[in-house]
Amino acid sequence: MTYRQIQHTDRAFSRRWLLGAAAGALASGISWGEGAEAAQNAVLVVFIHVDTKLRLLQTALEQQLPGTSVRPFSRFGDVTSAMASADAVLAMAPVVDFLGVNVVMHGMRAGSSTEPYSLVSASPGIRPSTVKRVGFVDILGRRDTTKFVNNILGTTAQVERVTKLQDLLPLLQLKMAEAVLVPSRLVPNFREKTRMQLHEVRAPKEVSLPVVGASTANGRKLAEKLKTANANLNNLLGVQLWR
Repeated sequence: MTYRQIQHTDRAFSRRWLLGAAAGALASGISWGEGAEAAQNAVLVVFIHVDTKLRLLQTALEQQLPGTSVRPFSRFGDVTSAMASADAVLAMAPVVDFLGVNVVMHGMRAGSSTEPYSLVSASPGIRPSTVKRVGFVDILGRRDTTKFVNNILGTTAQVERVTKLQDLLPLLQLKMAEAVLVPSRLVPNFREKTRMQLHEVRAPKEVSLPVVGASTANGRKLAEKLKTANANLNNLLGVQLWR
């Protein structure tokens, strides 16, 4: 057999093999490339305020969700427009609810989907019901973030909004706020970063841990993949597991 005949035979075999494999896939209800394409094209919007650089969180999520485009944001205004092309969003429950996206998975910590928050102040004697000016990370825009904070504290305080957790301590140092409202688990971190003597009092209401909202089938697949997240990623997000 000549070299040209061998090439012709190989090409004929390849065509037969591909056609047979494709027919088998169709018969079993599988669409070729569907899973790979979905993984490559899936978009996850992330709006979680963490006590580290967003880039580190983005990298950890990309490693957990290979092929997914992870888009982290620190400003609420950017999130609403980004959702137009997203499959899922990772954020606090009030944010996901505001966006009108169905929650498909809850972050859990100590058996609960909520966690305690604390008022942290440089002055003793601050109380949730009497505080007049509170620092908080903006999660819903000026009006709704103010409502959110006052609902947690049971008061009508003025809310000084910042775009990241790291900006809360300067509010106390510059006396732009009487206290700041943060997850209680982060209070030790705040104390380590300042020479000020910080005082802590628990807020009357707990706050939802991060959730995943999905607007497409790809988004629901992302949520399932996040269930297997390692301890380091979960710790960054402030959760222990997902349900």
